[in-house]
Amino acid sequence: MTGTNGLPALFDAMPGVRRPDTGPLSQIHAGRIRTLLPRGFGGEWPGPGYIGLNVPRPLRAQALALGAGHDEYQRFFVARSQAVDPKWQPFLPLIARKHFKPLCVDMIPESSFGASLKNLLTEASWNEARRSSYQAAGTVCLCCGEGSGALQCHEVWDFDDRPTDDGWQTQSLKGLLAVCAPCHLMFHPGLANIRGLYEDIQKRVQAINVWSVADYNLHARHANRMHAIRGRVSWRLDFSGFRLPELEIDPKWQQLDDDGTFSRTLQVGRCVTRISGAAYRYNGEPRSPGEVTGMRGSGMIRQPAV
Repeated sequence: MTGTNGLPALFDAMPGVRRPDTGPLSQIHAGRIRTLLPRGFGGEWPGPGYIGLNVPRPLRAQALALGAGHDEYQRFFVARSQAVDPKWQPFLPLIARKHFKPLCVDMIPESSFGASLKNLLTEASWNEARRSSYQAAGTVCLCCGEGSGALQCHEVWDFDDRPTDDGWQTQSLKGLLAVCAPCHLMFHPGLANIRGLYEDIQKRVQAINVWSVADYNLHARHANRMHAIRGRVSWRLDFSGFRLPELEIDPKWQQLDDDGTFSRTLQVGRCVTRISGAAYRYNGEPRSPGEVTGMRGSGMIRQPAV
């Protein structure tokens, strides 16, 4: 597969997410060529000497015809020694892709803690939303190819740092990433640090992105700085760029106004967020941001305090 410039297309596990485009940061986020398949991370599946493949249901017959192995759950794998064959490139997880874009590990701003699809939706609605990501990944981690334990779903957000007139800056949903639990922690280094696993996830990011220690440290300083800056402003959730099934808002959230503003007290504190770019259901009724249906909640909040 080639790109428009005739060069091999870059595999991007996070399409639509903007990377830093100036200075040394742009260099570590530029497209890369992998010359070595890193050692596995020790998962029980598919086991030593093998690497899992991301084979969605419509491509199972093709993977079988190419000689991929599979288990009783229709998860596919190939011997690591065979992974260098170009025919496997369309099915390989990020850690084995030859031409790829590094992961962009943007941390969620503190002012947006709790405002995730997982927390915002009812359990049934969240399960329906994330199911497609697991199916597209062939129920194998898109980052490392492991399949031990239950997969998790990471929400991929792109943050627009330009100030706005109404005080709400926009984080846009760009995808749902099917990952194993250790790979999921790469996107939550603060949580990894609390669990004493920061060094483990640093090594994982370095292996997957082909980064040196210096590259990782440069990225970490930038990520920490942006996390602090973004935590000072309020964020609306924009779903217009990613197709989702109908959203059912958990009734534990209180709708505060007719602009799609919701509030809820979680373990991280009081969370206030705003929905845009998608219709949703709340308390069984279909609604859209900006729809005028009368006052909801105990008051009007136009901009949450951070």
